[in-house]
Amino acid sequence: MAGKFSGKTILVTGGAAGLGRAYALTFAKEGGHLILSDINEDGMASVKAEVEAVGGSAECHRCDMSSEADIQALGAAVATAHPKLDVLINNAGLHLGEIARGFFGLGQAKWQYFYAVNVIGPLLLAEAVYAPLKAAKGLIINKSSMASYQPQTAYGITKASLNIFTHAMAAQFGADEIRCVAIAPGLMETPAAKGG
Repeated sequence: MAGKFSGKTILVTGGAAGLGRAYALTFAKEGGHLILSDINEDGMASVKAEVEAVGGSAECHRCDMSSEADIQALGAAVATAHPKLDVLINNAGLHLGEIARGFFGLGQAKWQYFYAVNVIGPLLLAEAVYAPLKAAKGLIINKSSMASYQPQTAYGITKASLNIFTHAMAAQFGADEIRCVAIAPGLMETPAAKGG
């Protein structure tokens, strides 16, 4: 399939639904090869089928972004199979339920879990795929949120923290010509958002 991303490889975390699905289908329509990562294996399989239906190609990897072992395994699999990684979209994250209802009384374990998925996980994954990103002079996109600008919930606080991490990552990764940016969408019309 010809397109702007023909011959390019794109890794999308949280690729089983919502914005992850939208990213995957858009890149697929432009000829990109998708690496989908999520904890929802059925959802990933469904998105993979949709990618193939529009003429694209995809592979699926289960990864819990709160698990360093899972992240390292995903990074190793990607680096082994793909000498170059053109785009990493750190899309997976927690945004519904308790994380979105204030921040008092959560306790250390919940805070650590929220930070593991929304802040530390994206950095660890970028580190795990550093070699193929460097080889491609690739791009890292961290999905932040408009909630990061006036954080009043644990979710907003984690996304504000991700913004700071993005600045630091841009400096560190930039030494090898890997760009790192964050995008901050507002509320999106996804099944998860509607359900929440």
